Amino acid sequence: MADKVWTKRWIFFLGVTLMLALPLAMAYFYLGDLMSQSERKRHQQQANAQLNLMQEQLYDTKWDALADTYDDTLHLGRYEEARLLRDTLMSYAYPDGRSFVEGIAIVNPDGSLRPSRLAAVIDDQGRPLGRKRLAALKMDSPWLEAPWLPSYDFVARAFLDNRDLDNWISPFIQAPGRLVFVVASARRTADGHLACAVILQHSIKSLWRNLQAPVRGELDLWLMDRRGTMGLSTSKLAAESAAAFKALGLLERLLQSGAKAAGQGRLGISGEMPQRLGEEPSHLAYRSLAGDMLLGAVTRQSALGAQTAAMLRYLGVISLWALLILAVAGAIFTVASLREQARMVEKDTLRRYAGTVSHRVRNDLAAALGNLELISVGRLSDPAAIKEILASSVNPALCDIQATVEELERLSRGEVDLAKDGQLGTDTMYECKCDSKGG
Repeated sequence: MADKVWTKRWIFFLGVTLMLALPLAMAYFYLGDLMSQSERKRHQQQANAQLNLMQEQLYDTKWDALADTYDDTLHLGRYEEARLLRDTLMSYAYPDGRSFVEGIAIVNPDGSLRPSRLAAVIDDQGRPLGRKRLAALKMDSPWLEAPWLPSYDFVARAFLDNRDLDNWISPFIQAPGRLVFVVASARRTADGHLACAVILQHSIKSLWRNLQAPVRGELDLWLMDRRGTMGLSTSKLAAESAAAFKALGLLERLLQSGAKAAGQGRLGISGEMPQRLGEEPSHLAYRSLAGDMLLGAVTRQSALGAQTAAMLRYLGVISLWALLILAVAGAIFTVASLREQARMVEKDTLRRYAGTVSHRVRNDLAAALGNLELISVGRLSDPAAIKEILASSVNPALCDIQATVEELERLSRGEVDLAKDGQLGTDTMYECKCDSKGG
């Protein structure tokens, strides 16, 4: 009977624990999925905002250069060339001597540069840089005073091949220690022939360093020109993403769409696509600079929602500890409850057993005392009758009392246990089980 009670109580405890753990587990996984989706959305929105900002900066860089070179073509012949170029270059110089471009020059139809060319070695006031400052800048850019390419025939050729072309951005060109590109505007004769072109030369390295894109270091970025030449990649992951994208053969089509979008007054195109780099899925977001360049930002799926994963781990640890504490508390309560019930059952059993013992002893004493009283008052005077009464009634009653006393002594010494109620047993209403020590 007691074993069944214990079993029922423990089953009840386990059931309650599992019922409490189930909603906790469901909430953990549901919240984990919800928070992961929210974190992915937030991360992607942040990345898109940064890409949009960088697209705007590239767009401004491009059109500022086109506007300045075009203005210079309009003023050629009205001002001294060297002064005109110096005044334009001043607007790209920082007070500390750094410049947003490598230099400005005029390209002849044969691809040669005019002597008026000017490298970015002046400050924002047009003054030549001091030796100390120039030496410091040349440590990072040894080509600072002579950034020019061997020939600019590619610029002249672009305008000669297309007589309707007024301005142009070149693809990326390999130069000593860096990649460069030029922004050029053409000056044509009255009959449309190329007279010359004004160019601003950009270094991808310097351009990227000078772009004021906030927290751009948090993104894995790559920049590619229309020929598929990699201008930069900020990480190994970005380089893998750019190579995978180039292998798809989508560059030309996307930049054509970018040129079309630019013709409609937009900066370019924007889009997203999944990528699989190695064994892990990734997400690529891209922006075009009209039809000239494509900027991409790649993110591993495991990185999306990484902060949420950390939060979930902490939440899971806290939840498991809470469940463990609850289980321990439930186990302690269950054990205490079972022990209390056992004590109550034992107390109730002893109470009823004591009532049974007292009733039995009282009956035996009544029988013995009654017969002894008959003898003492002389109602029984025949020795034979007295002997029979003592043998048949008094002696059995006294023996029964003696047996009860011995049973109580064994019970007090722990030699027997009260196991269960008996049903009108021959000697007692309770079954007394003997232990290994006897009794």
